[in-house]
Amino acid sequence: MESLLTEREGLPEGDELHMSKTSFNKLGPAVQASSVETVHGQQGKPVGRLAMLRTFIPCAGKVILATGITPQVELSDTLFELFTRITATLRVSVETESDESDQ
Repeated sequence: MESLLTEREGLPEGDELHMSKTSFNKLGPAVQASSVETVHGQQGKPVGRLAMLRTFIPCAGKVILATGITPQVELSDTLFELFTRITATLRVSVETESDESDQ
């Protein structure tokens, strides 16, 4: 979360990043970061814009990162909803050391 705050502070004029807490029935609590950012070419000139939704889901001492990206910035709200629904279908199975030694 701290790195997202730092990222947001460093965004150029016109780019944006929003964060929110969410929860998934099967996965539990998560943080979502939605952004619209300018993409720069090799000479540093702007060549387009991308909309991105990143979902950070804590799980078994690690973090799962689900990311959806689109160049269709004008459809970002609809696509972010789609990305969230796709993320909600994730299922996680965590193996412990005792599970591994049984094999």
